[in-house]
Amino acid sequence: MFYVNIITTIPTLVTGYNIPDLYYLKMLRIFELKASQNITNGLINKLKGVGDIKKQTIKKIEFFCSLLIFLFLIIHIISCIWLKIGHLVEGSWILAMEIIKDSVMTPHPPPNTSPPSTGW
Repeated sequence: MFYVNIITTIPTLVTGYNIPDLYYLKMLRIFELKASQNITNGLINKLKGVGDIKKQTIKKIEFFCSLLIFLFLIIHIISCIWLKIGHLVEGSWILAMEIIKDSVMTPHPPPNTSPPSTGW
């Protein structure tokens, strides 16, 4: 998955975030979800080696770990959509907060700053 990170990061770094649509390449990182699930399954398989844990308990742990990963993914997608709607709607809370932040926190915002929802 290292190659996915390289492919999604280098174009935005080279352009300095001046082309906002190029940032959507980072959505390709969704393919890393399978890798995180493999890591979780590997840790759960180590629990199987412990002699005192029942098989049913391990299945419950595996289910809840998969459920948490899925819920985090859904929550993240919904929040990204919510932020995109906030940027598209005129007079939205995001635009109002950016005006307040620019006037109070930083009188002269630095050039080439990344958008606020770049915490992937």
